[in-house]
Amino acid sequence: MNKRFEDIVLDGVLPTGARLVIDTQLQNAILIKGNILLEQIHLGNKEYITLLALCGTFPRGCPYEGLLAVLKNINEDEAELLLKSAVQRGDKQGFERLMRPIRTFISRLRMDVSPLGIDISHDKEGLYGIAKPVKRDFLYDRIKARLEAEVGEEAAALPS
Repeated sequence: MNKRFEDIVLDGVLPTGARLVIDTQLQNAILIKGNILLEQIHLGNKEYITLLALCGTFPRGCPYEGLLAVLKNINEDEAELLLKSAVQRGDKQGFERLMRPIRTFISRLRMDVSPLGIDISHDKEGLYGIAKPVKRDFLYDRIKARLEAEVGEEAAALPS
């Protein structure tokens, strides 16, 4: 009998004391700290099994073949054979046709799981994995600070 709730250990990704719990029946991903529910998202079937695949390979990462297998509902050996065949034929466009849906899907999944405080990263070896979010609004923050400084200077220059 399967467990309804699965605790996912993501050391170094989630804040201290927080944990990710997967509701296997409802396909919900839940961020909990202590007894407090911080965030909960519902995942579609492909998102759910992809997140489980990524969590299952944490911290190492999940290869393209693993993600292709999940998304095409085939086994990993078949996915590897598809990719190798495209490379052996010198069919870079065919290879890209296989990979593009993965990249697109992962991009959407990244947005879906961001409220949980996790990100999905990609490395040079072709592994996708769960990661700590990178602060993506640094440019916004830098411009905002500059504007606030300019407003502060203008306000200081106004006669009292």
